[in-house]
Amino acid sequence: MSPEPFPENWTPPAALGYGSLRPVRLTGQGKVLIAVCILLLAGSAVLGVFLFRTARRQNAERALLLDQGTTTTATVTRLWRTGEKSSRYMLSYRFLYAGAVYKHSVSTSFNRWRRLHVGDPIPVSYVPAQPSLNHPAEWQPDALPLWFPYPFTLLMAACALLIVVPIRRQYGLLTNGRPAPGRVTGSKRASHNQSILFYEFRQLNGAIAKGKSSSTRPPATGTPLCILYDPDRPRRSAPYPFSLVRLA
Repeated sequence: MSPEPFPENWTPPAALGYGSLRPVRLTGQGKVLIAVCILLLAGSAVLGVFLFRTARRQNAERALLLDQGTTTTATVTRLWRTGEKSSRYMLSYRFLYAGAVYKHSVSTSFNRWRRLHVGDPIPVSYVPAQPSLNHPAEWQPDALPLWFPYPFTLLMAACALLIVVPIRRQYGLLTNGRPAPGRVTGSKRASHNQSILFYEFRQLNGAIAKGKSSSTRPPATGTPLCILYDPDRPRRSAPYPFSLVRLA
């Protein structure tokens, strides 16, 4: 059975009208998303600085051990694992230098870890001018690559900016979009509390276009809708009203 034709005398909601350049403001939900975006951008900057300083310090300490390190014999004092599914294999050791005892804990590979026992000797490299800077001599200490903070920070900032994409899309449609009569053609469950709503609408030139959007409570098939669409790109459309922006 073919659907009923769209009403010829359909009119958009009074506040919407057929005009463009409508005054638009954020809803409460939109303001929350903007705040989250700002926090993530600030967090990415802070984390980027922290990672850069950490990488620079770790690489400087590793270079210092390689250039000025002296080897001594330490004693393993503890062996343990962290976590269960993603275990890290840890060991602690201690050594004596200039009448003082120095202790340190490091992670190691499973093959090394399983061969060690509490009380075993282990060669340790240390910097005489800074004995607290030490590490087992059999392998080099871990150090973040100096380039790592840059792509990581950019990726985190890009993820933050993706949050505002739905706001920008809704803002553009509500500002300049053309209203049209539409109706629900179906829906399907996408996740536990989210569904995809399918609809069709009649453009100003009479052509029928189709679209889809996310919905927490999709209306029944055949329910009439008001659709806002981009007249230059009708595939850009969404049911009105919106959740992130509203008319001022």
